[in-house]
Amino acid sequence: MSLIAVLLTAAALDFLLADPWSWPHPVQVMGWLIERYKRWVFDAIARLVSRKLQGLG
Repeated sequence: MSLIAVLLTAAALDFLLADPWSWPHPVQVMGWLIERYKRWVFDAIARLVSRKLQGLG
């Protein structure tokens, strides 16, 4: 089978059998997790700096 035929077959199968539109994309899930973790880290650092400035840490 030629390369073009393989690519066209793969594209057609991907279009027909791909994930349903209602499912979140894995990259969206990773982005959501990274954003949550980043917010948690920045809040923890801000609390630590705030405690240091207040003389509590």
